[in-house]
Amino acid sequence: MAGTQVGASVHRLPFLRTCRGLALPLDADTAEYAFDGFDADQDGEVTSSEFLGTFFLEHLFQTPEAIEAVGAVSGAAAVATAASSTVGHSSDTHPTIVSDAQTTPAPAVVARPPWQPPLSFESFRARIEEPLPVVFSRMDVDGDAFVSHEEFLAWSRGCSPPLSDSEAEYAFLGLDENHDRWLSSSELAAALSAGAFFHGEVAALPGSLTVEELRRRIGLASFSLPGASADDAASVVRDLDANRDGLVDLWEFADAASNFAVPMTSTQAQYAFSRIDENGDHRLSTPELEQVFRTGHFSSPGGNSVAAL
Repeated sequence: MAGTQVGASVHRLPFLRTCRGLALPLDADTAEYAFDGFDADQDGEVTSSEFLGTFFLEHLFQTPEAIEAVGAVSGAAAVATAASSTVGHSSDTHPTIVSDAQTTPAPAVVARPPWQPPLSFESFRARIEEPLPVVFSRMDVDGDAFVSHEEFLAWSRGCSPPLSDSEAEYAFLGLDENHDRWLSSSELAAALSAGAFFHGEVAALPGSLTVEELRRRIGLASFSLPGASADDAASVVRDLDANRDGLVDLWEFADAASNFAVPMTSTQAQYAFSRIDENGDHRLSTPELEQVFRTGHFSSPGGNSVAAL
């Protein structure tokens, strides 16, 4: 997160992964608290303005108006503030999140808006104003017949209007049908023909995820077996619970989801997690998963159907 660029933004899961990989890593509770504290407008992503402005003001949970009032804050000033007032470097202590976290208890449950994709396919398609061969050649800067992740991001910044980094990342993942981190002309053509991201995956669009599909991806022998729901839920939680605290946090779920019998992308994993997390505490419990398996419906806020992209 150091060296944050103006105009950049980061969603919850990448933020949590970054906190986990710090030289002095934050535990899951502290990282979740920090994300919610930086996300001033509670839109599910932390912008550079929110990140730097919060450091400048030296308090988490700022209002959007306070962040806006700060105006432009230099990265150097923010890093200096962070180094001097937010992170302790004692060899036997965890880092300390700003003074607000030390004096004000975190909200028991932070309200989160229903998951929404950062970019619709229609919005992406509207940015392609030239024939497909021309567009692909503009993406493929080095002319090797494949578009790398970096080439795609560079192309996306030149669109009219430009894509944000989070929108471009989502689009690249949705177009890259074989998940090899390279985009071919045939993959781009297939997506444009289908009119959807993730078109090559079974129930891959987050909004069409069903409980049966979730069970299939996890690798449960039976996709619909109510009599075994309690045992299934307890077994799944045990398998996913890497730190053995009896609950599954987003890190643990996303890490495991990439190795499911039918793997999930990080976007799909974050969506599935949010649908199971009925009480919004950023933890999955055996009763929550059992409820989903027993009823065959997701019970988290937002209802059982979300419009496909």
